[in-house]
Amino acid sequence: ARSGGESGGESGAVGDEGLEGARPRNGGDLTRVVGRLHNLAVSDGGDASLARLQRHVSEAFDLMMLRLERKYAEEGLPPLPAELSERDKINALAPRSHCPTLRGHAHTLRGWRNAAVHERSKWRQPPSDADVSHVIQGVMSELERLGW
Repeated sequence: ARSGGESGGESGAVGDEGLEGARPRNGGDLTRVVGRLHNLAVSDGGDASLARLQRHVSEAFDLMMLRLERKYAEEGLPPLPAELSERDKINALAPRSHCPTLRGHAHTLRGWRNAAVHERSKWRQPPSDADVSHVIQGVMSELERLGW
């Protein structure tokens, strides 16, 4: 049980006793929840290398989106509508005319992240470590090249 004045109503738990009390409020909390999900998947007989790859993809996607959103805000542009899908956010944050390579890599990373999250233990066609490294390096190189 958590202390700090939380009532016994909604615990914010993700639905597994190993995650009880895990309440993602910021990046650090979310990282801890993802780590716990990884540990649970592996302890339930999941493939440790696949779980590591999924975690790596998710963390890279989150970092990329953070940097894109920060740059967008720094430009003084109006906030994007909250209901935008990740696909539409990437299209707005990395326009094809301005940064086609970044946009392509961003959509690849988005697709892998969605598969990692929604197909967790049954990821049908996971990319290779080399493919993931290539795309992540491509994203980071483009962000750096653009000064983002």
